[in-house]
Amino acid sequence: MRPPLERNLAITDFTMEPRVPTTEEVMNNLREATYRYANMADPKESPARRQRVLSDEEGLREATAEKIIATASRNVEEARIERSLSQDLVLTQQKENANDIPPPWPNQEVSTPTAPKRHCGIPGWTRRMSANMDFHMPHQSNQHNEGETHQRF
Repeated sequence: MRPPLERNLAITDFTMEPRVPTTEEVMNNLREATYRYANMADPKESPARRQRVLSDEEGLREATAEKIIATASRNVEEARIERSLSQDLVLTQQKENANDIPPPWPNQEVSTPTAPKRHCGIPGWTRRMSANMDFHMPHQSNQHNEGETHQRF
């Protein structure tokens, strides 16, 4: 049996698997962030930041890495559960929809709804042009108005 054309590609296909970063990746990112923090361009602030980093570094980086990895692991597991539940829901809805639609009769034509015909181009005028609207060029209006006795609208 071929899969239906209306499947939801956003849920079932092309999903990136979330992954838990390794301890080495997290430690490298923390080292880089610490380096940027400590080595700023301000000559007065930079020594103070270096001193803060040295005094706070006693096991703090490793503890932070453990917390980051634990949080990422929880997030990955929650994403897997959510994706599994959403796929089950989609499959259940597809089964219910397949059972609700009766098959067409052999002699019955299946009609598709048609959209109303739209006209291209400039829409028609919705009001009449008033008498005070003059569309003649100034040099043309003098030539045309000399021999005319009736008004133009």
